[in-house]
Amino acid sequence: MLKINYTLRGVGWARCEVRHEEQVRVLRVSYLTHGLAQLVMMANAALMGARAMSVDLIDEPGTYRWSFSPISGGIQVGITAYEDMSMFGDPGETEWQMTFDTDRLEFAQAIADAATTVLQTHGEAEYKRLWSMAEFPSLALQLLQHNINESTRAADEDDDDEELLNLED
Repeated sequence: MLKINYTLRGVGWARCEVRHEEQVRVLRVSYLTHGLAQLVMMANAALMGARAMSVDLIDEPGTYRWSFSPISGGIQVGITAYEDMSMFGDPGETEWQMTFDTDRLEFAQAIADAATTVLQTHGEAEYKRLWSMAEFPSLALQLLQHNINESTRAADEDDDDEELLNLED
């Protein structure tokens, strides 16, 4: 099971804890990138069927590169920590990597839950103050929640169709 906790830690800093089964990594994210918005955008892309994507979250001086690519039945998510910032070039040496397989809906739901918790904890005005005047990604989160609901509804309809077929046997 995938669990992501994203918490703001003062002005311009966030802590992102990623747990998948026995793997746990803690990332420190700087205001130099809009980390939460990028993760929400990435979750939307994954849920809408994008083949692959990567985003960089900056940790002065390091970088965390999140990526996903398709595998049979889902996606493989990778998080790679680099020693240097990659805003304008090569991020340098790899410090560590975390990879795991999940389905698109679980990935999207974990990010939506993390973003919703940030919104409930701080509200939009406080988020903006703490995240160096960047807006909370409200519209992207609303789209993500809509896409999650649609995916869940489609999965439920598939289950209903399967039950009907079993009844006919």
